[in-house]
Amino acid sequence: MPWTALERSTRDASLPYTDAPRLAYTEVDAKDRTLAFWCLFAGVAVLLLSLPAAHVPGGAVAVFLSTATALATFAQLLTAFLLLNQYRGSQYPPLAVLALGYGGTAALGIEALVGLNASSPAALETSSAGTPWLYLLTQAYFVTYVILFVVWERWCRRYPTVASGSGLPALTGLAVLVCGGALIALSRNGESAFFAGAAALALWKAAFGPALLILQIVAFLLLMFGTRLRRTVHLWLSVALAASFAATLLANASAGMGFSAAAYAGRVEWVMASSVFLVVLLSSVYRILLSLTSSNETLYEQAISDELTGLFNRRGFNRRIEEELRRAARKGENLALLLIDIDNFKRYNDAFGHPAGDAALGAVARVIRNQLRRAADSGCRIGGEEFAVLLPETDDAGAIAIAERIRFGVERLGIMQGQGAHHRVLTVSVGVASTSRYVGSDALALTRHADRALYDVKNAGRNGVHFQGASGTPAGESSLAI
Repeated sequence: MPWTALERSTRDASLPYTDAPRLAYTEVDAKDRTLAFWCLFAGVAVLLLSLPAAHVPGGAVAVFLSTATALATFAQLLTAFLLLNQYRGSQYPPLAVLALGYGGTAALGIEALVGLNASSPAALETSSAGTPWLYLLTQAYFVTYVILFVVWERWCRRYPTVASGSGLPALTGLAVLVCGGALIALSRNGESAFFAGAAALALWKAAFGPALLILQIVAFLLLMFGTRLRRTVHLWLSVALAASFAATLLANASAGMGFSAAAYAGRVEWVMASSVFLVVLLSSVYRILLSLTSSNETLYEQAISDELTGLFNRRGFNRRIEEELRRAARKGENLALLLIDIDNFKRYNDAFGHPAGDAALGAVARVIRNQLRRAADSGCRIGGEEFAVLLPETDDAGAIAIAERIRFGVERLGIMQGQGAHHRVLTVSVGVASTSRYVGSDALALTRHADRALYDVKNAGRNGVHFQGASGTPAGESSLAI
């Protein structure tokens, strides 16, 4: 079943998983492929530069070995945590397999870390501790679960209800813990020839090392040809497998040489194999967070904006007036408020219809917006045909001037009224209030003062500007000299 069909099928409520996993299964683009290529190039470069030094003996630096193991283990634990949470959200079974793969590898890494800290410097130098074997088992476990992931994923494509239980993962995890503990216990027994000396070295180089390399090659080919590396999880698992292969090759080549430069390079490759998919997942999470932040900002803007006019709506007005009043009180500055009402708008709507009324509202909003020259000035639509304008840091004369320009601008639009209207063209009445007259006013009080001024304009014949108790004049004459 192709991926598009899989994604369509996951929307079927009858299936055991509800939605296709998005974080690990995003489409691979050219940028991802380029980045993966450079990661592979870096891994191959480290491998080729280190192989010539595989037979040069070196000293064991316990701090480096412990640090590299700890970094790899932490990366694996965090990757398992992210994959497990995505599985819980998507109920997509292969993600549980991959989470178990990383989680079990991390558990073995913790045991290896314990073995390293418990081993003496002499044991590290002669590689007689069980930690090298546990290191091999860790990589074998990881590659085995990658193969299981690919197989389980193909089963889920064909049979969506398959393998949703946790019996096999639980038994495998338990087996890994028991085997790892047994390896550490046996390795501390100095009489165990299987884990020490020439026999152990020969077994490592002749059997287990090459077998693991072959298993890693098989897993890489299965992943590449089975998935075509079209999704994020497949592409970066292939990079992790390549780095794991390099780490195994370097460990096998430097076996018996103490800890050569190649052995240390192999640990670096293993850290890369353990952390590369984690970095990609964290990068995806970061992009999702940015997207959510942007979406939240967009939703917030939509929530406080009027769809018809593009001005703030009533909610936006309430928020803005509270903010500006607090700022004005803090700085000791003035805040002016204009309340604007379109005269006889109901008559206009009834005469010409709602589409014409919406067009008239948009035209009035454009006049208001054109008169607001500063970023801090705010135009709002607070009702059907009612508008408000907030003018911070504006004195009384400046507020009256802007109000008159808005009134005159609407009149100049020349939107013809129907017969029987009070005015020949569409006009507005403007009430002005300011904190200069009413110091300490809250939002409700300042709005009430402006509304009283607007009421005075209406009583005086409309199409005028009234400022806090000054009398207005009808028929287009401003109530105050500007």
